[in-house]
Amino acid sequence: MLRNSSFEDLHNKKGYKFFCFSNIFARSTTKGTSYYLIIASPSSRFLDQISYQLKKMTEYQIPIEIGKSILELQDFGVIRNKNLTFPLRIITVSPIIIRIPLNKFEEQSENLVRYTKGMAVSVYDYDYSPPEPVAAPPL
Repeated sequence: MLRNSSFEDLHNKKGYKFFCFSNIFARSTTKGTSYYLIIASPSSRFLDQISYQLKKMTEYQIPIEIGKSILELQDFGVIRNKNLTFPLRIITVSPIIIRIPLNKFEEQSENLVRYTKGMAVSVYDYDYSPPEPVAAPPL
């Protein structure tokens, strides 16, 4: 979904990415069972790119291939973030696992706080930092 966009090499980028996605989960109603996937990002540009691709997939009934599974996308929606306010409170659905050897825990616990803050800032800055100025070519 990111091919031929400014996000094309993001998937293979080393380091932290400014998006995440859920497992596919089911929700049953009296009308039947639907399956959902949530993609989250603080980047409206990234979400717009994904939305554009999903819209094309629904319009042209392009199947989605995930591993060996072939899925048909029937509908999708976008839930926009409200304005972010700082300090930012991050809530996760799944646990965050950090591996620190027990014998190094005390000395590493202070680094852990700095590391976590740095990680959050780097993810945020990736999308929201202003573009580098570009010099005009000589005439």
